[in-house]
Amino acid sequence: TSGLVRDPIRSATLLSTLCHPSVIAVISSFPGPSVFYQVTEFCHYGNLEEYLVSRGTRSLTEEELRGVARTLVDALRYLKGELILHRDIKPTNILLTRDFRMVNTQDEVSITRN
Repeated sequence: TSGLVRDPIRSATLLSTLCHPSVIAVISSFPGPSVFYQVTEFCHYGNLEEYLVSRGTRSLTEEELRGVARTLVDALRYLKGELILHRDIKPTNILLTRDFRMVNTQDEVSITRN
């Protein structure tokens, strides 16, 4: 199929099939009274934007920046290989695990499967 995946159940099903260190793992999903929930791996440091703000005036070192860029490119390369296009790359959609591994989060309105 081709096109944007807007159905949260289809989105969760698609995300649960992905297996890559740089892509967030969907552990479970279920409907609530008014929203659809996805249980994912724990991202200790929250999203990249929050992490950068918490650092105050200290910017990322060149080594840290290269790590972020390398991991993001690695995740996008994997998604491309799975024929998935992430349509909303921004700091709030990049989550950090405890070991500072970057994971790319997708929601149902930002995934295109060709």
